[in-house]
Amino acid sequence: MRGAETGGDAGRGIIGYFLSSFRVTVLLMVGLALLGAWSVLTLPREATPEVTIPVAIVVTPYPGAAARDVEELVTVPVEDAVSGVEGVDTVQSSSRLGISSVTVTFAAEEDLAEALRRVREAADNIRGLPAAAEDPQVLEVNFSNEPIISLALSGADTQLLSVLADDLAARIEAIAGVSQVDVVGGRGAEISVRFDPQQIATHGLSIGAVLQAIRAGNVDAPLGQIETDRFQYDVRLPAGFVSVSDVAGLPVRLSSGQTVPLETLAEVRQTLAEETSYARVSVAGSESKPAVTLAVRKKAGGNIVRIIDEAQQVIADARGELLPPEVQVVASADRADEIRTSLANVSRSGLQTLLIVFGLLWLFLGWRAALIASLAVPLSFALSFLVFDQTQVTLNNISLFSLILSLGLLVDTAIVVVEGVVQQYEAHGPEGLLARTADVVRRFARPLTSGTLTTVAAFFPMLLVSGIIGEFLRVIPIVVAATLISSLLVALLFIPVVAARMLGRHAPVRQQRYFDVVFSRWQATYRGFVERILSAGRFQRRFIGGLALLLVLGLALPFTGVLQTGLFPAVDTNFILINVELPPGSRLEQTDIAVRQVETLLHAVPEVASYTANVGSGISLDFTGGGSSASSHLASFYVNLNPGRERSSLEISDSLRIAVRDVPGASVTIEDVSAGPPAAAPIELRVVGPDLSILDRLSQDVMDELSSLPGAQDIDRSLRYTAGEFRLLFDRDALAGAGLTPADVAQLLRNTIFGQEATTFLDERGSEVSVRAAASADSVDSIDDLLVLPLVAPSGRQVLVGEVARAVPARSIDSIRRRDGERAVTVTADAARGTAPNTLTAALQDRLSRRQLPAGYRIEFGGEQQETTETFADLYRSMIIAVVLIVLILVVEFDSYRQPLLIFLSIPLALIGVLFGLVLTGGQLNFAAFIGLVSLTGIVVNNAIILVDRMNALLADGLPVRTAAAEASASRLRPILLTTLTTAAGVAPLIWVDDFFRDMALTLITGLLFSTVITLVLVPILYVRQQEKLQRRYGRRPSTEPAAPSPVP
Repeated sequence: MRGAETGGDAGRGIIGYFLSSFRVTVLLMVGLALLGAWSVLTLPREATPEVTIPVAIVVTPYPGAAARDVEELVTVPVEDAVSGVEGVDTVQSSSRLGISSVTVTFAAEEDLAEALRRVREAADNIRGLPAAAEDPQVLEVNFSNEPIISLALSGADTQLLSVLADDLAARIEAIAGVSQVDVVGGRGAEISVRFDPQQIATHGLSIGAVLQAIRAGNVDAPLGQIETDRFQYDVRLPAGFVSVSDVAGLPVRLSSGQTVPLETLAEVRQTLAEETSYARVSVAGSESKPAVTLAVRKKAGGNIVRIIDEAQQVIADARGELLPPEVQVVASADRADEIRTSLANVSRSGLQTLLIVFGLLWLFLGWRAALIASLAVPLSFALSFLVFDQTQVTLNNISLFSLILSLGLLVDTAIVVVEGVVQQYEAHGPEGLLARTADVVRRFARPLTSGTLTTVAAFFPMLLVSGIIGEFLRVIPIVVAATLISSLLVALLFIPVVAARMLGRHAPVRQQRYFDVVFSRWQATYRGFVERILSAGRFQRRFIGGLALLLVLGLALPFTGVLQTGLFPAVDTNFILINVELPPGSRLEQTDIAVRQVETLLHAVPEVASYTANVGSGISLDFTGGGSSASSHLASFYVNLNPGRERSSLEISDSLRIAVRDVPGASVTIEDVSAGPPAAAPIELRVVGPDLSILDRLSQDVMDELSSLPGAQDIDRSLRYTAGEFRLLFDRDALAGAGLTPADVAQLLRNTIFGQEATTFLDERGSEVSVRAAASADSVDSIDDLLVLPLVAPSGRQVLVGEVARAVPARSIDSIRRRDGERAVTVTADAARGTAPNTLTAALQDRLSRRQLPAGYRIEFGGEQQETTETFADLYRSMIIAVVLIVLILVVEFDSYRQPLLIFLSIPLALIGVLFGLVLTGGQLNFAAFIGLVSLTGIVVNNAIILVDRMNALLADGLPVRTAAAEASASRLRPILLTTLTTAAGVAPLIWVDDFFRDMALTLITGLLFSTVITLVLVPILYVRQQEKLQRRYGRRPSTEPAAPSPVP
C-alpha cells in the first residue's frame, strides 16, 4: 500500500504536487467548502434575476390643463428635446389632465447614470414651456422597484392610522436597501380655509392675494448672525404658525387699508384632509375594515428577504411602543415568502436530483466510485458560489436551475478520472498508484477540457442577447460556465487525490455485480444490432430519410399552431393582483361601490386568506411606468391565498374572471404573474396616425375584431374619454378692455376649483400640518357659478368671468399617447388559458390585413409577440454563434472538417425530440424551452464526440471500419447512457416545481432521450459511410489518428 501513500513518483507539475501533498489538498478542499458555504449564506435572495435597463421618465406638471393642451404645449417640446439624446431607443409619452409624462428608453448597453445625466441636461435646456407649467423632473425607472411587501394597518380611527403609517413608513425607509414607502389611505390633519369668492371680491381682494397673505404670515426663518465683542449670536424670525388659531387670526389688509383677521373673510377650521384614496383589509373572511397600506419598494441590488425581515421586525418592535392593541397589521404580496417557497421548491428538487444522480452512479459504477465522483458536486458548487459573489449573481430560481442543470454534467468529468484510477489499480495494484494516477489525469486532461469547453460554448453566446431578456438571461451562462469549469478543476486536481487514497486501501478485484451482468447482455445485443444495420443499406437510407422528414415536420409544428409558442409562462403564486377601473372622471365613491362588489365575490372564494383593497390607485406588473397609478376611477386588490389550497392561483384567477363580469360599469382585470421580467401584454398593437377621432374609430374596430376571436379576453385600449369638459372661449376685446389676460382668469379658476396648499407648518407635537385654501363647497357647484365669479381688474373694478368668456361643453380625452413623435392608440388583450397568444395575433393580423386604412395611418404589432420574435431572433443568433464555437473546438480536437460535421448532426436530432416531445406532453415552445434546447446542444455533442473519438482510436489500431464502429458503439454505451440518464433524471424533479421549470425540464428530457437513442444508431451509420466513401475515393484505408485518448470510462 506504500505506493498509494507516498508521492515521490507522482511526477512534477501542479497535478503531481496535489497528488504528493495530501494534507495540503485536504485543507484546500475544506477551505473551499467553507468559503462556498459563507458565500451562499450571504448572497442576496430573490425570485428571479434583477433586471436593470436604462429607462427615464420626464414628468412635467401643468396644473389644470386639458390633455390636448398638455400634449401641444408641454409633451411635444419635451419629446423634441429628449429624442435627440445619444443612445435613445424609443420615446413614449402620455398627456393627461394636468401632467405630461415622457418615457425615454435607452439601448440596453447604455450606462443608466450617464443616460439619466444626458436626459436631465436636455430637460434643463427646454425653453418655451407655459408659465403655469412646472419644471420638468427626470425620474429613474427601475424594473426592480416594484413593491416587495404591502403592510395594511387596520383600525377604527383613520386619523390615528395615518399618523402611525407615516411613522412606520419613516422607520422602514431607514432600512438599507429600501427606496421608498408609498402610503395609501387614511386622512391626515389639515387646516381648511374656505372662502366665498364673491365676498373676497367685495373687499377688493383677489384669491391670489389672500393666498399670498397666508404664505407671508407663516415665516420661520434664520436671518443671519450678529457679532458682539465677545460672542456671536444667531438671529431668527419665529413668526410661523403653530395652531389653527394662528391661521384664523392672521391679519389681512383690505384694499381700503383696513386690516381684518382671516377668519372674517373665510371659514378657518382644523379638519381631516380630503380623502383621495381608501384602503380596507379583510382577514380570514371577515368583513373588511378601514386601513392604511404601506407599499415597500426596494432599491436596485437590495436583498428582498433581508429587507422584508427587517421591516417585519420594525412592526414587531412598534407593537410595544407605538401600535395600540386595537390596530391590526396584515402583510400582503410578501415577496420574501414567495422567494422562500420558490427557492425551497427548487432546492428540494436539487436535493432530489443529487440523490437520483448518486443512485445512477451507484448502479453503473458501484457505491465507492459513485461516492468519490459525487464529491465533485459540493466542491464545484462551492467554487461557483465564489464566482456568484464576484459577478453580482444572486440566489434565485434561474441561478439554482442552472446549478441543477449543471449537476448531471459536472459529475461526468469526475467519473472519467475515477474510472481511470480504478482501472489502473485493478491492473497493477497499489504500488506506484500515485504516479499512474498522475498519468491518468494527464491523459484525460485535454479531452476533458475540450468536452467542457464545447458545453460552455453552447451557453456563452447567451451573454450577447440584448434587452430586458438579455439581462434576465445572463445568469445562466455565467452559472453554467462557472460550475463546469469549476468541475473540471475539481476533477483534475482534487478527485484524483481522493480516488487514489480511497481506492488504494481496498482490494483491487472488483466483484462482478448483477447489474454488470445485465448490462453486458444489453451491450452485446446493441453491438449485434449495430453490426446488422451497418450492412443494411436500405435500412440506412430509410432511417436517414425518416429522420429528415421528422425534422421538417417538427420545424413546422410552431408555425401550424400545433405547438404553442410564447415568452414566459404564467406561474402559480400565493397571491393574486386585481385591478378595477371605472370611466375616467368617476368619483371615488362610485369606484368604491364597484370595489365592494368585488369584495363580495372574494368572500365566496374559499382559498382567499386575506385581501387588501386600495381605492384610488391601480397596480401593474409592467413597471416601465412606475408600476402603479393614482386616480379616483382606479382601484386594486392584493389577495393572499391559503398555501395549502388545492387549486392553483391560475385556476382561481380564471374562475374570478368569469365572476367579475357581473360588476356593472367597471372593468375588472386579474393580473397573472409570469416567470420572467416585466413584459408587455400578450397581445398588443398600436394604431398610429395624426387625428384622434380617426384613431378612436380604427382602434374600436380592432377591439371589435379581437372580441370576435375565441380565447381573447381582457380587451382594452389606451384611449379613454372623460365625462366631458367645459371649454372657456375668451372674448379677446372684452378681456383687453378690462386690462386682464387669460392667465389672470386661469389663475382665478384654478385656485377656486382645485384650491391650493397655501403653506405648511409644524404643530406643537411636531407633526406637519397643511393649510389648504379653496372656495367653499356651496359657492361653486355648476358652470354657471364659475361664470359669475368676480375678477378684480387693475383699476379695481370687478369683472365677471362671464363678461369676458363663454363656456362650451366638449368631449374630453383622458390621456393622449404618443410613440416616437406620433400619436398612437394601443390595443391590448390577454389569451385565455389554453389559447396561444401567437395564434390570436396571427388570426388578428389576417383579418386586419384585409382592411383598407386611411392615408397616413398604420397598424403596428408589438407586445409579447414582438418581444418573443426579437428575443428568439437573438437566441437563434446566439445558438449559431454557439455552433460555430463548438465546430471550431471540434476542428482543433479532431484536426478534421468532416468529423465535426458528423458530430454536429446530433443537434437537429435533439430538436426533433424537443418539438414532438413538447407537443405530446402539452408543453410550450417558450423562453424556458429554448434555454433547455441550448443546454442540449453541448450535451448531445459530447455524446457524439465519445463515439467518434473511440471509433478513430480503434480504426487507428487497425480494425476494419465496420468492426471499429460496432466495437466503439458497444464500449461507449455505458458512459453515453450514464450521461444521458444522470442529466435527464436529474432535471426530472423540476417538472413539478412550476410551468417555467416544467418546460425547461421537458425540453431537456425529451431531447436527450430521443437524440441519445438516435445518436447510438445514426453516428455509426454516418461514420462508416463517410470512411468507406474515403476508401473508395482514395483506393486505400484512410489514415485516422485519434485526437486524444477517449474521455470516457
